[in-house]
Amino acid sequence: MTFQEALFLANDSEKLVGTKFNGETIEEVLIVPTDKVLHDKFFKEYCSTLNAQAAILPFMDSDVEVVALFKKSYIHQGGAIITTNVYNINGN
Repeated sequence: MTFQEALFLANDSEKLVGTKFNGETIEEVLIVPTDKVLHDKFFKEYCSTLNAQAAILPFMDSDVEVVALFKKSYIHQGGAIITTNVYNINGN
């Protein structure tokens, strides 16, 4: 989807933050590139800054998706990133 489409979906999905999915709390909603290489570059930047808005800037012209982030503390504990596409979450 385009960045503008994703922005609309991300804003609509903010209501998911703080809710549970599969027993885990959704901590943040992110717009991320779908391309694997760009996805990895996004998360490298995001993990070092925890600033999703700054991390997505170079990829605004790329195909993107909206994901829910779980266990944000794992990023600094071991580099693990746990996400699911918001379309996987019931009610969204």
